[in-house]
Order: sequence, then C-alpha cells, then structure tokens
Amino acid sequence: MVHFRISHLNVLLVLSLPAVLCYRSTSTKKICSGTENGLNKLEVHEKKVERLRMMYANCTVVHGNLEITYLTPDDLKDAGISDLYFLNDIVEVTGYVLIAHNSIRNFSLPSLQIIWGDKKFRPTSDQMVSQFGLLVLNNAFSTFDLSNLRAIHDGSVGIQMNHRMCHWKTIDFRQLLGDNYEKRLIIRDSYGDCYADAVCDSSCVHCWGSEKRHCQKIYRNNCAPQCSSGMCYDVDSPQFCCHPECAAGCFGPSDSECYGCSTMRDNGKCVDKCPTPELYDPITTQYVKNPDGKYAFNRDCVTTCPAHMVVYKDGCVSRCPENFTADEGDNVCRPCQGACPKTCIIEQHVNSLNIKDFIGCTKVDGVIEIRKDTFIGGALLQPNGTFIPYDPMTPAQLEALSSVRQVTHYVLVQTEKLKSLKFLRNLQKIEGRKLFDSKYALYITHSFSLQQLGTISLTSILNGEIYIASNFDLCYIHNIPWNKLIASTHSVAKVRKNREEDVCEAEGRTCDVSCDLSQGCWGPGSEMCFECLHWRLGNVCVDDCSSDGEYQAAPKQCALCHPECISCTGPGSRNCTKCRHVSLDGECIRSCPQETHFENPATHVCEPCHANCYSYGCTGSGNFVGIAGCNRCKYGVFDEDTQSITRCLRELSAERLCSEFPDLENYYWTVPLSTKIQTEVAHAVCMKCHPACKSCYGYGVDFVHYGCDCLNYTYRETPTSSVCVLQCPKNTFIRPALDSGRADECIPCDSQCDGCIGPTSTDCVECVTYKDYLSDTDRFNCTNVCPADRPYISADRLCTDINMDEVIYEKYKINIVENYE
Repeated sequence: MVHFRISHLNVLLVLSLPAVLCYRSTSTKKICSGTENGLNKLEVHEKKVERLRMMYANCTVVHGNLEITYLTPDDLKDAGISDLYFLNDIVEVTGYVLIAHNSIRNFSLPSLQIIWGDKKFRPTSDQMVSQFGLLVLNNAFSTFDLSNLRAIHDGSVGIQMNHRMCHWKTIDFRQLLGDNYEKRLIIRDSYGDCYADAVCDSSCVHCWGSEKRHCQKIYRNNCAPQCSSGMCYDVDSPQFCCHPECAAGCFGPSDSECYGCSTMRDNGKCVDKCPTPELYDPITTQYVKNPDGKYAFNRDCVTTCPAHMVVYKDGCVSRCPENFTADEGDNVCRPCQGACPKTCIIEQHVNSLNIKDFIGCTKVDGVIEIRKDTFIGGALLQPNGTFIPYDPMTPAQLEALSSVRQVTHYVLVQTEKLKSLKFLRNLQKIEGRKLFDSKYALYITHSFSLQQLGTISLTSILNGEIYIASNFDLCYIHNIPWNKLIASTHSVAKVRKNREEDVCEAEGRTCDVSCDLSQGCWGPGSEMCFECLHWRLGNVCVDDCSSDGEYQAAPKQCALCHPECISCTGPGSRNCTKCRHVSLDGECIRSCPQETHFENPATHVCEPCHANCYSYGCTGSGNFVGIAGCNRCKYGVFDEDTQSITRCLRELSAERLCSEFPDLENYYWTVPLSTKIQTEVAHAVCMKCHPACKSCYGYGVDFVHYGCDCLNYTYRETPTSSVCVLQCPKNTFIRPALDSGRADECIPCDSQCDGCIGPTSTDCVECVTYKDYLSDTDRFNCTNVCPADRPYISADRLCTDINMDEVIYEKYKINIVENYE
C-alpha cells in the first residue's frame, strides 16, 4: 500500500469548477472562497449562473474576490430565475469586486457592507494603471443596488461605460472612500443614457435606486472633531463618535458596535491585534501557552485554524512560507531542514504499481527495497487478505527514484537485473529508524550483475550497519572509508565476497586517476570519487580551478561562475571579471533591462535611457522616439512636417505648460489624439501653435477659443472678435501697438478706399468710387457722392465744378458754325 504525506498544506482554489470551498467560522459566518479570473472569458462546463449559485449561496463573507462577468439575460433564463438572489447574503468581500461586461438589466448586492480590497484588481500590467477595490465596467444595468455598502477600505473605485446606472450620479463617494476620495474615484463614459436627473426617494439625498430601501448609508457627515475615526452614528448628534477600531461606521460607541473592524475582531469586539498564543513569563524567562490565545484568520481571532489552513507564527495561512513545512497530522509550519521535501510514505518494495509514486519525492518515509520480484512481477497482499497482481518492471523505470535524498528506514537491493545504483545518485542520508533484519540500514547482496554502486551523494547513515556482500561482479568499493558514513559508533560496515580487488585492477575497473585512491570511489570516472586527489568541481574531480568559468570556492573545492560570467573571482553575477553578455551597475546580466540600452560593444555596459523615456525603454540615449532613442514618451513634442515625435519631455501638465520650455513658446499641450501619436506618446504631447500665434493653448487664430497671442498682427474681423494674421489683409492699414510687447493691429480702411494709410476717407491711396480733391491741397477725399459745389464727375472720376457735357456741347456748336462759314 502506498500513501502520500504532503509536506505543504496547500489549498488550490479553482473556482471556475463546481467544487467550492466553504466553511463556517467560529462567529457563524459562512465564508466562501472567491475567484481570480479577472476579465478572462472562461470556458466552463457548468452553466454560469449555476456555477455562481454553487459558489455563493448562503455565503456572508467572500474570502478573496467577487467577480461577476459576462452574464446575459439568456443565462438567467436558462437557470429559470430573474435575478441573482443567491448573492443576497454577502456582507463582506476581502478582495476586490469586479462587475463587468454584463448585459442583464438589474443587479444587486443588497447586504454587502464592506469591500476590504486586500487584493486589488489591475486591468493591465502597467504599474501606472489604477488598482481597483471596486470596478463596474461596461454593464447594461438600469439598477445596480448596493444600498447597504458602507466602505471600500482599500483600492480605487472605477465606474466606466455604464450608460444606464443613473442613480449612481447621486452617490456620495466620501461615505465609501473617506476624505480625499477624489484621488480614488474614476468615472468615465457613464450615465450616457440618463436624459434626466435621477430622483431619489424623498427620505434620502443620495441613493442607489428610486425606492426608499435604496437610500445610501450616511455616517461621515458633520462628525465632531473629537471623532478620531471620522465616523459617527447619529447624524443629528455628531458628537456620538464611533470607536477608533471601527470600520464602515457603527451603531453605538463601543468596540462591539462596529459594522466592521479596521484591524481584527475578537468575540464580537474590534481589537488592534489578537491575543497571542504564547506569553512571556518573566519568572521562568520562558514563553508559555496563553489560555486565552488565538490565531488571526482574515480579520477574526480564532482559537483554531480551519482544517484547510496551517499555523504560521500567530496566524492562519493557506500554505507554509518558503523553507517551512507542516508534517502530516500537524498543521504547524516549522522550518525545513535543508530543502523542503516532498515526502512519500512507502511500505512495500518497489514495483510497477508504486514506481510512479516516487516521482519528485525527496524524502521516502519508509523503505526502498529493490528485489527480484521487482523485475519478474508478482502480487501484493492487501490488508483485507486479497492480492493485487503487478507487472514486471525494467531497470530504466527506477529513474523515478533519482530525486530521493533521504530515506527514513533502510535501503535494500537484492536482484540480478542491475549493473549500477545510479538512480540513487542523489541519496544523501539513510536515517535507519527501522532496520532490515533489525540491524542493517544499507543492505546490498546477491546482486550478481551489479558492477558499481554509483551512489555518489551518500554521506550519512545515522543508525544501523552496512552490509554489502556476495555481489560477485562489484568493483570500485574496496577502499571506501565506510566509517565516515556511519554515524553510530556501535555500527560497522561488512563489505565482503564481492569481486576481488586484484581482479578488478586486472580488468581495468579501478578508480579514476583524479580520485584519492586511498579513499576509493563509487564507480568509473572523475565524478565517482569519494575524495579528489586535487580539486572538486561539483561532483567532478579536476586538476585545478584555472579554466574559464571556474573559481576557487574553498580548499580543494572549485565552483562554476555565474552563467553570465566568462570568468570570475567568486559566486554570483557581481563577481564576474568578464561578462558573457552585458553588465549593469557592476552586475553581469543577459540583456539590458527596459530602462537601459547597450551601445558600446567595447564595454558591454548597459547605459541608462534618457530620463524622459520613463519606463518605456529605449534603443539608445536619444531624447526622441525612434531608433537610438526612446521606445515611447510619456510626454513629447510633435512635429507636423515629419509627423513624428522629435523630443520627449520630463513633465507636462496644466501647471507645467509647453510654453514654459525655452524653445516651445509657440506650442500648446494636448492629449494624443491620433493612433500614431498614441503609440509614441502615452499621456500628453506639445503641438505647434498656428503660425500667426506667438503662444496659445490650442490650434487656432483667436484668443478667446485658443489663447492665440499674435506674432505679427491683430485683425478685428467683427466689432467683438479679433484674430491673428501674418500679414494685414487688403484694404487695411497697420496701427502700431502702444505696448512694445504687443502685436500691431490691422485696421480696416474706409469703405470708399481702395487701400489706405489711415481710417478716414481722406486717408485712401485710391478711391473705390469718386475722388474729391480738397481745396488748395493735394489731398483728396473718397466719396460715392460728389459735393454740391463740385457736382460733376470727370472722365477719371474726379469731382469737379465743370460740367463736361456742356463744355463738349459748346465746342460742338463752335465746330458747326465754323464749318458752316
């Protein structure tokens, strides 16, 4: 019969399967384990709603995360229900709550009071992305009722792309998140279908829905300054403070009247820590058992840990930490002696039925017996008196024992099928708790084909004797100092009737020349030496430690350099004298990390990226996006001509504008809009102002909308608006600015002017209609009606007092008379 002893009491929670771990705590809570699937769309055999019901029905505390994702109306219809009523008892969630991509119309967690956020949800691996205690993402809910929710202890709140959750616009998030709640609140693209303000019941100001039962719990408003917790239990009497150990409010002043405990709960009271299982006795100067001691489990103090947990220090944990183990029947984590073993309980000889059970075992609690029956087959007697037949094995199958380092009882080999015991090459210790024939810890006999032992790691036999005899082909063992292996002074090694030493020598089956021949060996080759003549490198004997990749670790002991070293003076990647690939801050590494780059093949040194690359990495030291520069900018400068990021910036915000950089006075900042820019800049980009602007906060030529400060000229398009222009338009003149720092102004000419040097009709360069010279000057006035004293218009459109028609007529008459005479 084969048994297993698990050296780590691990609890694997795969809650996409129907089996769900639920148990009752000492405080009558039903605690169920949550999930950690995130936004992955899992394929499960069970129907989704049924799976959720099996997981959470009657649960009051979710130990982990509550994830409700990708539910559709058809899922509810298939389950024959109209809502997820089985979630109604959940009061606390220790991790995060993720409600995402659901197309059902209504959803509620009517009893949920506290989301602790011990584990937070991060949508991506980007460290800059918020970590959520509550994320409500892309749901079709018209109503999402959390009317009893009082606190989200840790993590941000994200409400994104939920277009119909109109009453959430009324929620006072300070009640849920405390002071400075704005820093933990992200609301985006929500309430899009809310065409009117959501109306709460007349009895409440803030609500999750329209009915009286949907009123939000208010307990942080107007509390007196002496309330150190910031919470009070009577809105009308703010001096009634909650106890400092309370979380999520209270219904009275004592530590037993809290809705939740900020640290731990012990017998219904909120305390800062559980009473420790042990107390220091100053009289005996020893730690003694505390009769009132308890262990911390989640946020409760318990007298015993749940069966699936183990005890570590003063708390209940799901698994022992690294280098600790809990033995079978004892759920207390204790330090491992060396590597923590996988322990297998073996009570039968090695056979084809139990050989697979040895795979991965480092410790065998029992015996290793390899007998004739191992290779010829047979039957095993069961406790009920029946027999189970087993098939013959092959020697190659014994490789399953290669991980074994320790055997608690004894090792026995008695077979004609083996030439070597190399499959036990990692066996270090035989404890001898139980001995073969009440005497032997290592018993090898009548193995007629055995030529070498090959047990190169064997260093200790704590109890019992060694018997190696009648193995007529066994060589190499004659000089092994067996007394160095046996710890007990009363035990001896009996090595006899094996192949004679002179016969082995004549056959050339002797220890390698690199071995200390006086100490013998476990077989042929430099890796089989019991002791080395000169130096040992791992399991191999060598002449010295001068080869590349080796160093002297101790007397007569070489060691391999770190894999990243070509040569070294000691262990680790910081003791390399020459790197195999590249180095960073004195350490040899395979490749430069993201925030550095490798440029100089002569030095093989990783150089830091430009600081403006932030954590996006680079291929060179350049302060731009592209080859030899940053992979991406957090903030950058965009060039319209090349359509590329010409430079990265360290900082950019509403407080730190583009124009504050010396050479970017005529730039403005904006979020990256195009897909191309988004791939090169993460947060914000500086874009060049309109050419007519000296500075701006958007691309355009007017000040009101774009903040355009004119570079050359200001042109008043209408009486109420001005724009910036590079050149004054036709029919305007330039009025110099009174302030030297301001742009000159383009002033429209008089409507009768065709070009001008001033604003009046007497400042025209040419006239649109008629030109009227002023008396006794060379100046003229442009007009569309000549004055009364000069009512006539000449051929070149001058106002005159001469009627040209009459002059022509008189000339005509004279010409006729003259011609007649």
